[in-house]
Amino acid sequence: MRILGIDPGTRVVGYGLVERNGNKAGVIDYGIIKVSGTLALPKRLNEIYDSLQALYKQLKPDAVVVENIFYARDVRATIKMGEARGVILLSAAKQGLAIYEYTPAEIKKSVTGNGRADKSQVQRMVQHLLCLKTAPKPLDASDALAIALCYIYRS
Repeated sequence: MRILGIDPGTRVVGYGLVERNGNKAGVIDYGIIKVSGTLALPKRLNEIYDSLQALYKQLKPDAVVVENIFYARDVRATIKMGEARGVILLSAAKQGLAIYEYTPAEIKKSVTGNGRADKSQVQRMVQHLLCLKTAPKPLDASDALAIALCYIYRS
C-alpha cells in the first residue's frame, strides 16, 4: 500500500510517499510544493491544487493522510491553513483516494512517543524509522513522512 502524507501550508506543502509491505515501510519519494508568497491566496491555492493533481498521477498513492488543523495564536494564519487543507482534501477526493487525518500531537506521539516533540526530533525519528542515510529535508517533507508513518502505525 502506498501512503502519501501531506503537511499543509499556503506557501510550502510537504509531501512524503511511503510504501507499506507487511510490517515494513520504505520511502518512495518526498519533497515540497513551493508556491510564491507574492501571489494572492486564491492563486496560491490553485497552484497547490494543480501541483497535487500532478503529484497523484505521478506517485499513484492508495491513500492520502493530512495533518489536521490546530488552533494557533494567529487566527488569520489558522484560517489560511484551513483553506489550504480544504484544497488538499478536495484534490484527494477528486482522485477518489482514501483520506485520513491526524492531529499534530497524534503524529508526533506515534513517531517519537512524545506528543510535544519538536520538528528536529520528528525529523531524526523519521530518518531512523525509515532507515535513511541522511535526515529528510526540508522539515515540511520530514513532517509529511511522519504523517504517512502515523497512518501506518495507527492502522
